[in-house]
Amino acid sequence: MLITDFIEFMHSKVTELRGKADETARTVMGFIKEGLEPPYNLDHSFEMLMLCIAKFYKDNRAGLSLCVEFWEPLDSTFSSLKTTTRSVALFKFIRLAGELLPSTLFVSYLKMIAGLTSCEKSARNTFNLLKQASGLTGSTTLSWEHFFGSLIQYYSNLRQEHCIGSEISYKSHMNRCINPQEIEALQAVLEVVRAVANYDELSRIAICENPNWAPLQILLGLLSCPVPLVLKGNILQTLSALGKSKETATILWNILETSQIIPTLPPLGTHNTCNLLTEISQNESRLESYPLSQGILDLIFSLLKAYIPKNLGSDHRRPGLQPYITFVTDDIFFKFYDRQYKNLTEKWEICLKCLKIMYYLLEVYEPTPKDFEGLDNHSTPMGYYIMLQLQKKTHFLNLLLVIIDDARQKLDEYEQFVEKDVLEECALLCLLIIEEGLIKQKEFLDCHVIANTPDIIFGLNKIILDVNPRSQRPDHLLNITKFVVYCNWLPNHSLAAINILNMASRMPNISTQILDVFIANGRTYDEIRQGFVDCLDMDISSSSPNFYSKFNELEKSQKTYLKIKSSVVEFLRNCISQPYPNIGFYLLGFEYTTEAIERRKLNITDSTNHCLKAIIALLDHHLELMQTSNIYDADLEQIIKSSYLLLFLLCSNTRTSEGILRYLRSSNDFICRHLRQLPFKNVKYSNILYQTSYLLECTAIELKLASTHCQISRVQQVSEILLGTATNKNEDHISMNSSLFFSHSSPVLNEHFIKPKSDKVPNFLLSNILDWLEFDSKDINSPKWDFFDISLSKQIFDECESKTEEGHSLINLQKLHKILHDELCNVQGTIAGGQRKLILQEIESILLYALKINEMRNKNKGTIKVMDSWAQVSEILFIYASENTLPCSIKQELLFEMLQKLLNKAVSIQPPLEISVLTSEAIFMLIVCLRQCFSRISESTGVEKSNKSYYDNLKSINVISADSNILNLKSILKRLLEWIVISDVKSQKLRINLYAAVLSCLRMLNGHLLENTTMSNNESFVSRLDKKFTPTNNSAGSQVPIELFSSFGDNLIDIMCRDCVIGHDICKMLAMSCFVSALEFNSIPSILHLFTNRGYLANVIENLEQSDQDLCLIVTDSIKNIKALYVYESHMALLLRFANCSMGAEMLLSAKLLSVLSKMRVFDLHPNFQGCLQSQKVEHEFLPAVDNRYRQIFFPALQLCNALITTLGTDNFSAISQITSFLFSHFEIIEFILRTGLSHSDMGIMKELSAVTGIIARTFQRDKCLEDDMKSNQNKIYTHKINKYILQIFCYFVLNNDILKRNKKPDAQIHEFSGHNCIQYFVDIAANVTTFFRYKFAYAIDLREILFAPKKNTPQKNIEKLERIVNESLDFITVLNHLQGSVEYLENQKRITDNIVSHRSYMADASIDNSARLSDVEWNKQYENRQRELSLYVFIIEQTLYLLWLHLDFYVRSTSNPAGRGYISAVSEECFPNAISTEEIAVMKQNMISVFNETFCNYLSSASESDTENYFNQTLVRRIKSLIQFLPGV
Repeated sequence: MLITDFIEFMHSKVTELRGKADETARTVMGFIKEGLEPPYNLDHSFEMLMLCIAKFYKDNRAGLSLCVEFWEPLDSTFSSLKTTTRSVALFKFIRLAGELLPSTLFVSYLKMIAGLTSCEKSARNTFNLLKQASGLTGSTTLSWEHFFGSLIQYYSNLRQEHCIGSEISYKSHMNRCINPQEIEALQAVLEVVRAVANYDELSRIAICENPNWAPLQILLGLLSCPVPLVLKGNILQTLSALGKSKETATILWNILETSQIIPTLPPLGTHNTCNLLTEISQNESRLESYPLSQGILDLIFSLLKAYIPKNLGSDHRRPGLQPYITFVTDDIFFKFYDRQYKNLTEKWEICLKCLKIMYYLLEVYEPTPKDFEGLDNHSTPMGYYIMLQLQKKTHFLNLLLVIIDDARQKLDEYEQFVEKDVLEECALLCLLIIEEGLIKQKEFLDCHVIANTPDIIFGLNKIILDVNPRSQRPDHLLNITKFVVYCNWLPNHSLAAINILNMASRMPNISTQILDVFIANGRTYDEIRQGFVDCLDMDISSSSPNFYSKFNELEKSQKTYLKIKSSVVEFLRNCISQPYPNIGFYLLGFEYTTEAIERRKLNITDSTNHCLKAIIALLDHHLELMQTSNIYDADLEQIIKSSYLLLFLLCSNTRTSEGILRYLRSSNDFICRHLRQLPFKNVKYSNILYQTSYLLECTAIELKLASTHCQISRVQQVSEILLGTATNKNEDHISMNSSLFFSHSSPVLNEHFIKPKSDKVPNFLLSNILDWLEFDSKDINSPKWDFFDISLSKQIFDECESKTEEGHSLINLQKLHKILHDELCNVQGTIAGGQRKLILQEIESILLYALKINEMRNKNKGTIKVMDSWAQVSEILFIYASENTLPCSIKQELLFEMLQKLLNKAVSIQPPLEISVLTSEAIFMLIVCLRQCFSRISESTGVEKSNKSYYDNLKSINVISADSNILNLKSILKRLLEWIVISDVKSQKLRINLYAAVLSCLRMLNGHLLENTTMSNNESFVSRLDKKFTPTNNSAGSQVPIELFSSFGDNLIDIMCRDCVIGHDICKMLAMSCFVSALEFNSIPSILHLFTNRGYLANVIENLEQSDQDLCLIVTDSIKNIKALYVYESHMALLLRFANCSMGAEMLLSAKLLSVLSKMRVFDLHPNFQGCLQSQKVEHEFLPAVDNRYRQIFFPALQLCNALITTLGTDNFSAISQITSFLFSHFEIIEFILRTGLSHSDMGIMKELSAVTGIIARTFQRDKCLEDDMKSNQNKIYTHKINKYILQIFCYFVLNNDILKRNKKPDAQIHEFSGHNCIQYFVDIAANVTTFFRYKFAYAIDLREILFAPKKNTPQKNIEKLERIVNESLDFITVLNHLQGSVEYLENQKRITDNIVSHRSYMADASIDNSARLSDVEWNKQYENRQRELSLYVFIIEQTLYLLWLHLDFYVRSTSNPAGRGYISAVSEECFPNAISTEEIAVMKQNMISVFNETFCNYLSSASESDTENYFNQTLVRRIKSLIQFLPGV
């Protein structure tokens, strides 16, 4: 303002100064003409004013462009605006200064013009001023014509001429030399040209393309002329400014190649050519000043940035720029360190310019295998040679490391020195070159392997870990990392050093070596650790630039600080994934001692500063900023995201989890504080979503470990934050209300709660997360482009995609920009001039479109991460939280709300596939937790009812009614079924989760209906009754599945049916299980008809038949997996459910299911029958034994047959005949089981015998059950054998204490019930056999069919062995033994049961522990099983008593009737070798009298607790006593 105000308001004074300057000029010229020195007291004020203006306006680092004020009247862009008087005055000053300009003011005026040319607009005006200078200033000397004309004259006057002998001769006339004044004027002219060319491209091109001026040729020609080195340096810098455009750079490259001022060819003669190499080696080194070196480096760097020719010099040498880069490296860079300098700053300036060239070449280099071939006609990129030098132990790499070491040593002194700024820049470029070499090393080495060249390459990451020749220690990486300490004033150095350390530490098995090197330098290492802490503690907002800094420079410095923080966090994250110990753990504050290495758990030392403390401070500071500001900074949020990820990785590491969680708790409870602030602001951005997900994952780990270590208070504290409820165990349940854990409760749920006492609604965090989490994915509208094809653009997007750390694909914007830019360069010659701007605009729109795609993908992935972490927290919280921490009643209501909210959101929005899968998984896990709550509540209720005092208090507790639970389950189930209907078959995993959730809901509904049912599911003897069982439950819960399935119509059923037969095996199994569970409520005829009419039943049976081969492999030793077994069990479960209703059973018979089962070979591959059991020596922990696998296949078939008989009855000849055919088709196995079941050696064999005898007992009732085609000789043989085997089994399986004791487990305690053992199956078999004979004699009896004779028979010799054993054992004593043993064992077991019950009752009254109550629930189940077993004894007693009465009645009638006696005598001679005599009948009568005494009869009359059954026994006992009296005898 001072200068411009002086010019504007003191115009007369400025004119006066100009007048004095003219007088001074005339005085100087007069003295010069006289040959005298001008006096020193002359007035130079105007000259000083112009130099002051030049110096002030030349520095435009602040970007203010103040010089534009001087040019406004000349600027055409201001023609329509009103020009201010200030700008007019300033422009008049320029004209005043240039009018009739004397020679003494020429240099200062040009310097002022150059100073005022410090921006693009002023450069354009300067070009126009000098273009028409004669019209504005009235001086012809101030014009481009005069400037370049003078340069042409100098060149023609000073250029060298070659003589005939090819020797160089210099023109020696005095008038052809340049005096110092001319040199100064030329430098001023070159400064103006340089300023205009630097700032304005159009002016630059106009100057170079003017054929009259020819500046490029003239200036390059002057370099070969005998001019001072300083002028040559200025000329080279001017050429570097003129060569910044691609058009001018191409011309300059060709001129350089032609002129050979930088030699690219060997000399043709013996004469010394004049070139820059000679000038540098002979003149600059002697003068210890190197302006020519700096100028040529500036020129080469400018040309490289403008244009890199590929075929330069292809006419006479190998094309490329290798000679020029070799000149820079070998002749300048390698020698700069050992040369002498007058000004030490110049040394590092030359180094800086060399490093700029090499870094640029390395930065733009992209390795390819073609680079290693070295073809003569191929131009190899110059970056290849730089990269090759970095990957070997070369002088170039060593010099880089030396520069870094020198810079570190000088900076460690913390003193100011002249060359400090330049040395810092040199060190930065060395670090950047090493960093770039490490970045491109992998790709470079891969190309080297592909090219298969003999060159040996070590790798830069290994070389920097090698020994330093200067210190004889491997401290190269330590010297590099030391720059982290200077992060406060050298942030770029710190960033590069951290990146180098990060990439070097990624080598396998190298992290420990790096740590040892660092720790060996203890003091240095402590400084480095503090440097890392300072990097994380840097306050971005406090970085205030100086006055000359631009705003974009300020923003750039802030981004640099952010990059430093991000790099530090990334480095730490990479270190903790490597084996301990490494530098990352030490920087984070974990202890590093011998004991810590041996221990598996690491602790954090609090004595010193470490990075973990800085990271927590960073996150806390960011949390405070979010509360006061809504500004979103993507770079900062990325750092916060990485910090949360680092904490999560530490928490998930088993070695550091306990230590880091303990430290986080000590840091003002870090996790709880941050959880309370959820949701974070700007949650719509992906980085915020990732932060939330990592925080929730840390919370999940905290909950899991706290629950594992029984830290109840910690679990309760975190639960209160997540659930928004206080779950203090001292609070009474009566004070519960819905506001404690419901934020949006439904009216159905609210009506069962007491009204809230306060209006304050707590923060139910887990539910609120679902509110702000966006499941829908908004499609991005594809813009319309005029120059780019949309389909090709999508192909380019696919080519540019790359995987991120999170696992999803993003478009590489840099690669996309390069492809689009290359495409623009290819078509640049064919497009119109005005279209380039439009194409650039489209390229920008394409990049913005790709950026939106990336943000959308990041947001979707972030949503997936949040959903996954939310599911983890919810799962751990509801599974591992104890009853004291989270009561089941509260847990149940929370689960209901979360499930309803999650289902409503998922079904209505239909999120993307991956989110849908995660959501379905979360829903399934929550439903599983809900099912556990149901079971625990029912168990606790059952136990509490047994305690009267507790049961009385139960009435005062507010419990949700069962109807409310049913309504909630109905709502959940409806949403799940709706989701199945509207979801496409895109993911089998989604269907699996949905079917699993539906199945759990149906199980809960079924469990609710069966709460009060005392009948056990494994009841076997009741299923043998010949009556049809149809579930008839008309409660509200039973109608829920029926209503829902009916409401969706055939669409839902068709989808489920289709999933039963096609798709993934697990999906098929779950779909069939859902059908089974749904049909348990009621066999809906429409479902059965649809399943059959549309061919799904036939398809299931066909799949069953096709699985025979896979099932055969399962029961052999060549098993690969048991997938086919699980699918088979699901098929059989579905078919079994069909068989439980009459309609379904008839459908199965019509579909020839039993025929398919008869043809399956797997049933004939019994392991014991095949001898496979002995060959299996080692059993897998998970894989069942081969005999158990066979039973898993065989038993469902038998259960299916049993269900068909139960449903259709024994009078259904079609069912009986098909079942008999199935048994006969596998008769070898049936016979084997009947024959080997007598050994009692294996519980599995006993179980098989129990199942087979149960089917036989109900199937082979009478011979008339066989059809005509079944009455073949073979089938009669099978029937006869079965009868014989049943007789043998009847004789062997006699209930008595001796046999039952041998089959009892030895470890059974007196106060506990024993589990499943052989007794259960022994009793089952006995019951089955007695049932068989009961059915056999149900209608009539004659002598040919009697079970026993009055006496023990002696068999004939020709009778087979089996029949002989039967005849020897079968008399009335056998049946009597069955009866006596059953009664005796029943009374014994009753006494034991009563003792156990009394003992258990005493223990329950004495115990106050909840765990004891829960064990009582299990004990109650065992007690029910024991009651079922006792009922089975009663059943055997009843059947045996009936058989005994039936035979006694036959003998009485036969003996009392004369015709009957003759009949017995006639038949007895045929069947019994010894006729029955009256004495034998008398003996039988005597035995009967001795057995049926008063005590025994009383036992029989009171055997059962049922009055009906006891009445039946009493009736039979009374009849038997009557029949005994009628028997002949004493």
